Amino acid sequence: MLDLGRAFAPLLYPEEDRVERSRAIAHNLFSGQVPFLDYIRELTERAEGLRVLLVVDQFEQLFAESRGANQIEIFIRELLNASEDRSVRVVVAYRADFHSYMIANRRLADRLGSGHFILDPMRPQQLRSAIEKPALYAGRGCPEVS
Repeated sequence: MLDLGRAFAPLLYPEEDRVERSRAIAHNLFSGQVPFLDYIRELTERAEGLRVLLVVDQFEQLFAESRGANQIEIFIRELLNASEDRSVRVVVAYRADFHSYMIANRRLADRLGSGHFILDPMRPQQLRSAIEKPALYAGRGCPEVS
């Protein structure tokens, strides 16, 4: 949630303290005090036609880290509610060994069932490329490993 706060704070409150606003947004989201969709709508109202692509990588961390069941339920509910808005697209990536956690939530299972896509493991050259290309793009090299 803090990552969501970090992403939204500079867009919604460019003139304010980003660290404080990030924490406040994260708190509001995890406590369920402010629906996630409210933040998205605030963004989309500022720019007509704006669409939001929300990518949640390593979604399994929601279950792997010690969070209460209430926080997990709130996050899933907010994510699913946001995904029902026409201006929002959500992509969720998670490890296959956590699939049972995903389908334990009926609403999440229904949504995943309608757009589930399984990726095969990367081959060694694909994995190497996935590491090296971003490093090179950032101006950093990668040491040769044999």
